[in-house]
Amino acid sequence: MIGLLAAAQAVMSVPVAPGPTLPPVTSGYSIVVARAASQSDPQPIACGSDFCTSWFLGEFDQAVTLAGEPLPSKFEARLEMGSPYNMQYRLLLLVGRDPEGTLRVRSTAGFNTRTKEACLDGDDTAALTPEPGGPALFKRGRAMCTIDR
Repeated sequence: MIGLLAAAQAVMSVPVAPGPTLPPVTSGYSIVVARAASQSDPQPIACGSDFCTSWFLGEFDQAVTLAGEPLPSKFEARLEMGSPYNMQYRLLLLVGRDPEGTLRVRSTAGFNTRTKEACLDGDDTAALTPEPGGPALFKRGRAMCTIDR
């Protein structure tokens, strides 16, 4: 039995190579707190490795737009992942729209259970025009952060 559990865990921890870097989001973005409800329909990304990430179709609900273009409380967006989440999570998301009109999650952060903070990496938010602002967002160094209420 322990051998089976170890084998199952080994399969779960296969490293996955990320896809090619996309150009930064500059405009037409949304910064949203939403619950990742489900992920399906993976579209493989060619990364030059045997184990590449995929663009999953993420379903999000309980969404609240903090900055940028408003999104509805339920929306779908492509999300680069190695495998689906194992449960539902509340996340801080930077969502952009690609030239074909598809919503894509370009940056994501989970909430710290102790501080209730989530912060998007400064490299992902530096090019945003206009710079995001509002009562729910604050900077921590270069990172763009919020507190889950």
